[in-house]
Order: sequence, then structure tokens, then C-alpha cells
Amino acid sequence: MFQISYASMDSVLSDKVQFPFFYRTVPNEASQFQALVLLIKQFGWSWVGILVSDNDSGLQASQTLKVELELIGACVEFLEFLPYRKSLDDSRKMKIYKTLIASSSKVIIAYGDRDYMLVLHIILYMYPVPLKVWIISVQWNFSTGSEASFLNFIPFNGSLALTLQSKSIPGFKEFVYGIRPDLYLNYQFISDSWGEFFGCDWKEKHDEQYKCTGNENILNVENGNLDKDLSFYTYSIYNAVYALAYAFQALLSEKMEEHTYAGDIRPWEVSQDEYLHKYLKNVRFTNSAGEEVHFDDKGEFNSDIDILNWIVYPNETMDGIRVGKYHQKSLLKKIIINESIKEHDLGTSAH
Repeated sequence: MFQISYASMDSVLSDKVQFPFFYRTVPNEASQFQALVLLIKQFGWSWVGILVSDNDSGLQASQTLKVELELIGACVEFLEFLPYRKSLDDSRKMKIYKTLIASSSKVIIAYGDRDYMLVLHIILYMYPVPLKVWIISVQWNFSTGSEASFLNFIPFNGSLALTLQSKSIPGFKEFVYGIRPDLYLNYQFISDSWGEFFGCDWKEKHDEQYKCTGNENILNVENGNLDKDLSFYTYSIYNAVYALAYAFQALLSEKMEEHTYAGDIRPWEVSQDEYLHKYLKNVRFTNSAGEEVHFDDKGEFNSDIDILNWIVYPNETMDGIRVGKYHQKSLLKKIIINESIKEHDLGTSAH
């Protein structure tokens, strides 16, 4: 089936034999492994621990990271697998905690998505450990917060986190902040979001107490991370939509040159994998953020990866400050870190 993904980074999807019509506007997972290793090298850390999700992705990450870290002269003190949150029991909690408390490494790579990182979060809440410098993978988007209100991010203060590249899309924020349910009556998602944001029901007909007034404004939403939450996948979705639009434009242009009326193109023809693949693989355009977008021979858009420094404030809110970037588009793939960021800014000194 023909697909353009804005989120999936799994390396197996690069196999064009198995997935000949798969495209994506996020980096291959392998690029994240490279970024993690170069980040360790950049700071000269030589003694690290690794926590990965207990699934195929985590297994691949652990195997690759161990090999690549050894090549730069770094040693792996321990490797632990984080269970899925529904599989967490007391014995596994204690095993991971004992590994962490006995570890002399101050730097730990944490690799996994939200469901697995929640397990680590719970363990650190129940059994505090000495401060560590956590190196967080892209899959954990902190802007979504925690599913458990009693958890805070204090243990992760000063951590470094990889995240998908984000660029400003002209007019996007103004568009989002101008959204109101009455402008999009057929979009249930917007009405539901209004309920989440303001605790009111746009369609309430019987109880005036819970009916939205119409004066609610997204600008007044009490969520310090709303902008970051909106932008986590925004840029990759934006590029995916425009890539598809340019592919359709190329298709229509060709039909016009053949003197074929656009209405003669049948929907079932466009839905055939081979039909649109011909045009999409050759798409190349410069988006409104000024970046050139095109797919390589594996159907991938090799975007860069941003590096954030997680800062937890006294009121326990957290922010991610962009402090660097992994440039994988350059001929020599490299990490660039702001000169203002020093090792002592990362929550604790590390070795």
C-alpha cells in the first residue's frame, strides 16, 4: 500500500523490496543512533549506561549503540530493557532500580517511546537515584506531559533530548490560534479539543453551565507547552502533505501535456501504488520555511535532528531549549552544540 509517514522511523521500512511504496518525512532510525553516538563523543563521555524498550526497536538500538560506542572508545557499563508499562511488575522495577543505584556512570541513554519511558518515570518516582545526565531519544515527546499527574520531570532536569527538526511555517500559528468550533462544524476533533481546553461542551443544549460561550480563545489555554505540542509533528506533516500535492501537480501537468482532461483520471487509478509512485519519487520543492524537500532512493527525506536541553523550573514545569543540531544532510555528518552549553549545565558533571 502506498504511504507517506510523518512519524515512523523504523529502519526496516527502508527496505524497498518489502516496502517499495513507502515514503517518510522523518529521519530513519539509524540516523538517530549516529546522533546519539556523536553526542556522547562530543562531550567526551567514555562510561555510559543504556536503557532501551523491550521490543524489536529497543533490541536493534542496543546492538547498534554498543558497537558504535565501542568504535569511539566509550564503554557501556550496563544494558537494561524497559518493559511495556502494562508488563511492569515489582521484580522488574527492583532489578532496574538496583542497576541504576549501583551504576557509577553519570550518563545514561534512554531509548524508547512514551509507553516505555513511563516505566522509567515511575521507577525514578518510587526509587530516587542520584542525578544522572539522561540522553533521551526522539520517540519520547515531553510536550505531551505525563499520563500520571503525580509524576514530575525533576529527575530529568538538565538532560539532553533528540527531537524531530522543527521550523517555523509562515502563517501556521495564526491559523491555529484563529480556530473556533463554529468555523469547522463538521470536525468533531475540534469540538472535543475545545472540551479538553476549556471544560465546556460546544454542542450542549440542556445544561447552560457546561455550554461553551463562544468567547473562548486558544491563546488563553493554560498550557505552557502548547506551541511545542503543536509543532512536534507539524513540520513533518506539512512536508508530507505538500510532497503529495506536488506529486498530484506533476500528474495533472503530464495529463494536460497529453491533452487528457483531469476529470478523466479515475480515483481507483490514483490509489494504485505504482501510479503515484512514479511522480512522488521525483518530487523536489522548496517549502515556505526555505528548506528543499525531496526523497532519496529509499523514499526518505533526510531531515536534521534538533538537540534540546530539558530544564525543569522550581514550579516543576519543564521546557526544552534548543542547544544544538545533528546535521545529516551535510557531506560529513556532524553534531553542532551551542558554545554556551557546558557539561556543568547538564544537571551533574559526567565522566
